[in-house]
Amino acid sequence: MRTVILALLAAWFAVPPVLACEVFEKLAALDVRLTHAYHKAVALPADVVLGKKKPGWQEFANIADLISDLESLRKDPNFAAVEPKLKELVPELRGVALQDRGEYETPPGKRSTPYAPTEYELLHAYQRQLAKLNGLLPVGLRYPIVKLPKDPRLTEVPEAARKLMREQEERVAKLFDTTGFADHAEFEKAVAALGPEGEALLKAFQDETVRIAIRRPNRGRFWIEKTGFHNQFVTKSSNGANDNDLRNKCESAYTAMPKDEYAALDPELKPQYAYVKPPEGSEWKENIASQYGDDIYIFKLASISDRLTFTPGDSLNRFGSRWSGETVTSWDHLMIPWKYRSLMIPFVWNKVRGSQQLAVGYQDPQLSGTSLKDFKYAKGVQSDYTEVQIFGGLRLNDVAEFHFTEKAPEGDFLKSLQERGIKIFDASGGVNKPTPWTPPGATP
Repeated sequence: MRTVILALLAAWFAVPPVLACEVFEKLAALDVRLTHAYHKAVALPADVVLGKKKPGWQEFANIADLISDLESLRKDPNFAAVEPKLKELVPELRGVALQDRGEYETPPGKRSTPYAPTEYELLHAYQRQLAKLNGLLPVGLRYPIVKLPKDPRLTEVPEAARKLMREQEERVAKLFDTTGFADHAEFEKAVAALGPEGEALLKAFQDETVRIAIRRPNRGRFWIEKTGFHNQFVTKSSNGANDNDLRNKCESAYTAMPKDEYAALDPELKPQYAYVKPPEGSEWKENIASQYGDDIYIFKLASISDRLTFTPGDSLNRFGSRWSGETVTSWDHLMIPWKYRSLMIPFVWNKVRGSQQLAVGYQDPQLSGTSLKDFKYAKGVQSDYTEVQIFGGLRLNDVAEFHFTEKAPEGDFLKSLQERGIKIFDASGGVNKPTPWTPPGATP
């Protein structure tokens, strides 16, 4: 078997078989597992290593497999005796395995084209894996670590979202009297007069103890850990309506922008869809379909509030059923900036009062005979949950809490949560009753 391996290695490295066999015979004599590991090491693609090509799942799987092999070797008690001899072989290994790898010695130049969405993050994640791999390799066989040019989109896209929010705030302010109230203060005074439920809701929204959450399937953890969260314009997939043209029509209408102009925007500027979750410890319950995933991510409001909007119900359903979007004449023809978040309250008040659900409930507000009897809106609800939209990109750094309902976090994903100080909760017993979770064997 060893002879077969050595012959294959000689063919792989395209060097004289005798020379290859001599070197790898020495390597195999130390530990045959080393031949497998270094075979994998020299097979790493140069364009990915140098940050010239975006790695995919297979490239990450290959380097993770190599790291795992080397970690297992180093844990072997017998490896300590092998390591000094391995270091002596480094010059010969470089001569055979790395003889035509001068391509690795050329650092990448400045980029001539902008990064595409997720490209910088994936390149950067691969460089982190290379650094981990280098820690397991002898010095002479380590790979170059490339300092990637920073992606300006990481700051430009969120800033463009903030600018859009300021424009939306101006539009809502001009249309505020279409709510039936002269201004925001007068409206909130009427909300408080609804009674205990109105006062509690107003406090929760004003104090921002309500939370913003997104559901994702646990199979997405591999990518979320590396690139964050993305809308269907980036992922080309959706558990909702996967129709980019319809999304562009709808979202451009809600932002009072021509469709062609909106369609040309950076895909990460466009919103991701989330929902309002009750305050921690509240008696209110959330109501959101689990079709969007079994993992729940709760965001830091301070990270997203200046890029956050809402609609009173499902935005796509409201757009398709009751309004073609040509003209903005009412406050609720827009995605409403978080500054005006208390305008959500009339739409959830009935459900909170009736069943303690912080949800819309597929019904228009029942406000006759109340202090909000003059409240007006142009469009019906058309959904059961309170939808919010987050513009300008989302990363794991924006997350405050992670709740799992099926599979506990592990591996690199768990490590990423822990490094960021993200609180982890087990919600397998119900999303309204999560319990703090620590990995097995860890100190709570």
